[in-house]
Amino acid sequence: MTLQHIPFEQFNAKPWKNGLGTTYDIALLPEGADHNSFDLRFALSPIVEDNIFSAFPGVERVITPIEGEGLNLEFDDTESQLSLYQSLRFDSALTPMGRPLSGPIKVINVMAKRHSWHFLSCDVTDRNEYDIQSGEVLFLFALESCCVQSGDAVVDVAKQGAVLVTGAAGVSVSSVGSGILRAHLGPCLADN
Repeated sequence: MTLQHIPFEQFNAKPWKNGLGTTYDIALLPEGADHNSFDLRFALSPIVEDNIFSAFPGVERVITPIEGEGLNLEFDDTESQLSLYQSLRFDSALTPMGRPLSGPIKVINVMAKRHSWHFLSCDVTDRNEYDIQSGEVLFLFALESCCVQSGDAVVDVAKQGAVLVTGAAGVSVSSVGSGILRAHLGPCLADN
């Protein structure tokens, strides 16, 4: 089991793939991956004005507004309006127009390479106990300051900090306040 604490100060600011905004990479897997070649990506992205999303073919994305009034996503043939803490999963090859509601917002993007990883869950929750199996990944993003513990490892996580847990483990979170954004992912089996 590995518990990696990633404070906000360690997030890596980069331009959006399409150059129309800035994103903060929290973690990319495997180690050494970049925006053009990753299996898993966790990122914090401010959306300050209407903008078209970048395309990531072969990738499933879950987006969740964590600050602001919400986000309207306009796809070619459909539209989704997300309120604060509401998650939406979609094919990241699509490039919807993102329109923040009532001013700038921040979102968390969790992106998984199709046929390599699948989402077991990705949402804002007030759960404080998690069990992950060998080969799985648990990503936790603190909406408020909290404490994360797994075995003998204990970390205090400031608001907008993150924790990445890999390997079989039980994980507990205390002082979750309004909740925590968690993404639990598992590897796809070779015959699927």
